[in-house]
Amino acid sequence: SCSYEFPRSGHRTMTVSPKYKQYEAISFLGETVVCVNNQLEHVKYWHKFVEHGDGRGCDHIFVDHPSIERDGGLYNADDGREYGDNLFRFNLLCLAAMEAPLILPINGQIYGEKVLFLANDWQAGLVPFYLNYKYRREGKYLEVHTIIVVPEQK
Repeated sequence: SCSYEFPRSGHRTMTVSPKYKQYEAISFLGETVVCVNNQLEHVKYWHKFVEHGDGRGCDHIFVDHPSIERDGGLYNADDGREYGDNLFRFNLLCLAAMEAPLILPINGQIYGEKVLFLANDWQAGLVPFYLNYKYRREGKYLEVHTIIVVPEQK
């Protein structure tokens, strides 16, 4: 996986995922506000470093918001129906993920603007659009590249 191979190759690596449940050994890292559907939404970030040898490893960031953690599954309720606010949740995740390298002080240092976004699966599909239509218009992430991975549906 990229969270293993990138740091082993010497790259500082961060993953950003929704905090779907209570994870062990994570620590509060920071918070910010993002605008989703013209509403300001408060998100919190939790952190866990996983070492892969020689002091290299991956910073795993978990985005926390009241809309994310549910009793059912990741995308569907226990009865199998898709959550009605999934589009809101995925929009929030994309924005929170793009803010993370700019604001989160990990070991006293932010990642900054010189990053590569690998948007994995359709839930992260708005990342390339926000890159072009929000951040670059604000003069941010001007040298960033994006890869979007959408698995084959069977």
